[in-house]
Amino acid sequence: MNHPRNLYGRHIPLAGILAAATLLIAGCGGGGGSGENQARQYRQPDTGGAAGITGSQAPAESAADQGVRAPGILGRADSVIASTVFGRTDSPLLPSVQAPATCSGAGCSVSVPEIGFSYEIDLRDLTASTADVDAVLTRNGVTTLYYGDDGDGDGEYDTRLYGSWMHHGAFVVGTLTGELSGTSVTGSAGLSGGDLTGSSPSVNAAWKGIMVGAPQGGTDILQGDAELVYTMGDGGGTLDASFTGIVNLDEAAAHSVARVSFMDVPVGSDGTYDAGIPESRIRGGFHGPDHAETAGVFEKSGIVGAFGALREE
Repeated sequence: MNHPRNLYGRHIPLAGILAAATLLIAGCGGGGGSGENQARQYRQPDTGGAAGITGSQAPAESAADQGVRAPGILGRADSVIASTVFGRTDSPLLPSVQAPATCSGAGCSVSVPEIGFSYEIDLRDLTASTADVDAVLTRNGVTTLYYGDDGDGDGEYDTRLYGSWMHHGAFVVGTLTGELSGTSVTGSAGLSGGDLTGSSPSVNAAWKGIMVGAPQGGTDILQGDAELVYTMGDGGGTLDASFTGIVNLDEAAAHSVARVSFMDVPVGSDGTYDAGIPESRIRGGFHGPDHAETAGVFEKSGIVGAFGALREE
């Protein structure tokens, strides 16, 4: 199997997590091959419509601007977090699959026990490119990027990515759809990473940004606001995370689940947080000097996604 490792770009970008999705039915995903224009336009959300329903502004920076930062973020990154990979097929033998991710430091592994397969991703093996990527909009100081690739059949998969490179971390949701040996498959997952601050905040604080998502096992692109509030406590700090105003960018309409929240999430002394179980879980960490950013992944109420937020003054 050949899974090129590129977070954004041709040949199935964000290979680790999306390759895991292709493995739902033991397939080897191939990407690209559909031409630059087709890749850039494949199911891209309408920028004007997306801005209107999310209250966003025109992109404050370009994909190239984020592309300049991306290699440095990867070079400093010491943490990667992946959500469960959710998949659906039209096979009665395996109609749905949840592939849990196990992450430690700069690496994650995704296991698909139903078919006896596992896949590993390591940030040290990744490269960063924003070729064929378009900036979509800016909301709460975060500019989103979109990449879409029509795999054009022949065992190749249609892929979509929506996310952002911030200054100390990155986050993205990816979806995949295709057919292998007459069986159709769709998959979705979230991924985040960056350089951890390495400590929990020393004061009460708040972060505001955005969440990006997809239905668990679906391919529509979702977006909402992200607000995370940290509160000091005698036994350690806790984090409340709220994802609100969730909309479906493909339908230019409110999503059926408008709000997802996680309350009293314990924050470790290293500045990471993790609570819940597959299908209802949040995982993330603080990145950069003075906990300037936070990023992570979540899965709840039928949504799988990723988020990034900036510390408020």
